[in-house]
Amino acid sequence: MKIHLQSYLLRINLNKDKMKKVYLALATLIGSCSLAQAQFADDSVSIGAGYTNQSYYSLENGEIDNIDNTDWDLAFSTGGYGYTFRVNGGKGTTAWLYPNGDTSAWNTVDTSGITTWSKLTNSIAYWSVGALSKPADPNDAFDMGWGVYDLTTHHVTGDRIFILQTRGGNYKKLVVESLISGVYTLKMADLNGSNETTVDLTKANYADKNFGYYDIDNAQALDREPYSSDWDLVFTSYAEPIVGYGPYSVTGVLANAGIELMMLYPINDPFSDQDTLQGTFTDSIATIGREWKAYDFAIGGYVIADSTAYLIKTANGDVWQMVMTGFSSSEGKFVFSKKKLDLSTGVNDVAASAGFINAYPNPAKDNLTLAFDLNGTQTVNYALYDLSGKEITNRIQTVSGFSSIQFSVSEFPAGVYFIKVAGDDFNATQKIIIQ
Repeated sequence: MKIHLQSYLLRINLNKDKMKKVYLALATLIGSCSLAQAQFADDSVSIGAGYTNQSYYSLENGEIDNIDNTDWDLAFSTGGYGYTFRVNGGKGTTAWLYPNGDTSAWNTVDTSGITTWSKLTNSIAYWSVGALSKPADPNDAFDMGWGVYDLTTHHVTGDRIFILQTRGGNYKKLVVESLISGVYTLKMADLNGSNETTVDLTKANYADKNFGYYDIDNAQALDREPYSSDWDLVFTSYAEPIVGYGPYSVTGVLANAGIELMMLYPINDPFSDQDTLQGTFTDSIATIGREWKAYDFAIGGYVIADSTAYLIKTANGDVWQMVMTGFSSSEGKFVFSKKKLDLSTGVNDVAASAGFINAYPNPAKDNLTLAFDLNGTQTVNYALYDLSGKEITNRIQTVSGFSSIQFSVSEFPAGVYFIKVAGDDFNATQKIIIQ
């Protein structure tokens, strides 16, 4: 039985935009032949009752860090070209753009009517688009959301006022006054202007990490996340806009920047599907997200979709298959199985180039599959030769993205052959054995 994915608040279909990108995927790379040599490993992480923590996770090395997720309000980008600010929406921090004036209205801020203002939320597609970036004019390349970039000085100067409710329930007005030479300068005060402070946050203090953090109520900068090169996924709470509810705290899985993902849905068996399907990797960080689980009021717990799996391409090029298998709300426990896909050629050498991954199984008996990871759509020519150099078969096919071609070799005599594969921008040759 396939379980329809839904929020326990709303009976909604899978995110349509996401599905456009990841309709069907290369299940032959998960279930058969040389790739099946890898075995699934079961694992779990817990983020605590009330989902108070977050777990940074490496597919290769397991849990890297499990830390308190209730100690911060603002996260600020630390990359050389980063400028965004995210809010801790999953734990109650809320942001609004002040609609009644620019920074010149600092001394006359009036929040009457705030309940009718639209709340700002972080993007759940990209880490680089935080809540304070959302007001940016999409037609102005120099509008950073909270300020304007100067092409001459390379400074960003703040031009907007934000109202924040901290996770502790306190209201503050905020201006990010500038970003100069890697230092953000923030001005904050109570709504009536009292307790005004200026804070400098230096990117270099958080080198090789995605974000630095700031706790508004305790006026404390925080160095709290692991190095960005050490983790692939984070199990956490975050705010997601829900139609009819606005930003709502949800619990799910987000991917690190630089990770590519593919959703395999629907597949008959996430662990051993043999169908030849195709799909495309996406860099949307919430590709796994929250929708693999749904609360069932009849049983008083979560049910997990049994027709869904994920492919995850890490920053070093490894591809993993991941299947979510359980969730316990009482302890914030995520249960899953993972497997690194063996895309190597074993004892047989391949003169490889970008685009062509492997021909498998090797040796082959009935069918040979050619696996690709292409940029866009290409016309691929593949030809089989015997040891004398005689061409046995030659075929042309259009191939897109992360996909495969399968063809029968059962009619060819047993022996050693070479498969030559060429696309618009690559050539590869691999020795294969037909049994």
